[in-house]
Amino acid sequence: MACVANGGVRPITPISLGDSTLRRPTLRFSLPSGADGAVIELCRDRACTMVIETLRVTATTARPTSDLPASSVVFWRARARVGAVDDAIANVGPTWLFHLPARDNTGGIDSSSNPHLDVNGDGFDDLIIGAIKTAPGGRRNAGTASVFHGSAAGIADTAARTLEGLAEGDGLGFSVASAGDVNGDGFADIVVAAPGADPGGRLDAGTVSVYLGGATGIDSPARALEGPAAGSLLGVSVASAGDVNGDGFADIVVGAGGGAPGGRLTAGTATVFHGSASGIAEAPARVLEGAAVGDRFGGSVASAGDVNGDGFSDIVVGARSASPRAFGAPGTASVFHGSATGIEETAARTLEGVGLFDSFGASVASAGDVNGDGFSDVVVGAPRASSSRFEAGAASVFHGSATGIEATATRVFEGVAANDQFGEAVSGAGDVNGDGFADIIVGAPLVRRNNRLGGIVSVVHGSATGIATTAARTLDGVGELDAFGWSIARAGDVNGDGFADIVVGAHLAAPGDRVAAGRASVFHGSATGIAPTSARTFEGVDADTWFGYSVASADDVDAADRQANACTLARGRPTRRIAQRPSISTPVKRLTLTVASPER
Repeated sequence: MACVANGGVRPITPISLGDSTLRRPTLRFSLPSGADGAVIELCRDRACTMVIETLRVTATTARPTSDLPASSVVFWRARARVGAVDDAIANVGPTWLFHLPARDNTGGIDSSSNPHLDVNGDGFDDLIIGAIKTAPGGRRNAGTASVFHGSAAGIADTAARTLEGLAEGDGLGFSVASAGDVNGDGFADIVVAAPGADPGGRLDAGTVSVYLGGATGIDSPARALEGPAAGSLLGVSVASAGDVNGDGFADIVVGAGGGAPGGRLTAGTATVFHGSASGIAEAPARVLEGAAVGDRFGGSVASAGDVNGDGFSDIVVGARSASPRAFGAPGTASVFHGSATGIEETAARTLEGVGLFDSFGASVASAGDVNGDGFSDVVVGAPRASSSRFEAGAASVFHGSATGIEATATRVFEGVAANDQFGEAVSGAGDVNGDGFADIIVGAPLVRRNNRLGGIVSVVHGSATGIATTAARTLDGVGELDAFGWSIARAGDVNGDGFADIVVGAHLAAPGDRVAAGRASVFHGSATGIAPTSARTFEGVDADTWFGYSVASADDVDAADRQANACTLARGRPTRRIAQRPSISTPVKRLTLTVASPER
């Protein structure tokens, strides 16, 4: 037959590189002009030399006839049909991949979210590490972001690509994230921010660059977004938004905690940009605004996954200094639903801190599906919470449902001691032990353990009843003042063994006595959970480069508004600041997190 117009079929769902909620998901696609059906190949490899199943359908949807392999990566591609005649194999559409769960969710929700960072599309997740104080080409504090590829042996020893800030003080790598697959070619793209950049001479307006992935990895930047005004700090947080309008292209969300919408200084903004066949659009699809002066809305942003199971990705935006009840700036985290037209203008749920100056919303993330009901859940950090111990910090998990995120936290964890700042960073961990329930990680960079003020990261497992009450694993910084846990991320599955892995940054670590050179460590998952020792550790080459200040793979995890929180992006060295604030009453379901003993 003659080839149909434009050849191959365009995939739409499951979202490219995302996590499916079912082992037999619905495949949705669009047909080219003249076609009335498709040939779908489900494969174990990108080249489709190992075909799992071939489906011939006269429709724009298809489902596998049996469950696909649990905890695995499945590639799929399609070509058109006219009647009973298949189009030429040369006209196959792009090859996509998705990740299968260990088991179907109990609610039968058919959805997908949280696109993995796999820039070369080989089925192994990759990693980005930011170092904001490096001086490439002698440009002081220009910053770098290094991309490392995964493989069957885990993350590679050396970076496949290192991106550099263009000018002194740019702070490139301040926040880094997977962008998902913004142009629908089957490869993950990345988003890297330089909030200290001065585009057009606008001091600290900030820039955000989107780099496209391909068969050999990251290419040149495809889109550079600029902050609209001096002091905007565009890119103080960045994240994949998933696919908020269900068109098959991933979208991104960009926070500007210093934005001044309507003249409201540092009220902040969070801007959603849609993907398309040509990549991320230059014009925003939705600009969400902080309500009041000083809110710092957009200081943290993240995909929320699909919290109401409607097939559209949702987002969560933190405003650590917001005062929803006109007192004490406890902070907020707002969840916005996706729809056929994109992110809705009004928050479906605004969660609030409970105490004065809690900094609730300083860090936000999708928790994945911690109770296996098919709805994505979220986790919110409040590192200055002082319910019983001054600035011990807290992290709260909120479940999704058919109506969206529930108003009350199902679990609230507290730091063990004053000034722990537990919840400085939060992230979903993926399914680190392969039991079918998503897990979470929480960073507390000021915790003292084993006579070291090095910081910790707590790994807490999900279950049929939700997140456990105690940590399954507590990882420790190895040196004094490492700030271990300042940045954390779900690393996806970097070695392809079916268990999710994590990455932890410690930007003030001093490897080889190189003060504040920084360190980032990858920990593998297994049937028993996260290993107690790192499988791969990367170190900053020079002193005072802050390697590991941000880390990312499947989720954006360097979510906190670091400007307002603990350091400045000044051209000189940032400094820690501990504020003195009163405590306030304790909410229900609040637990002191019991940390697991380290294994040495």
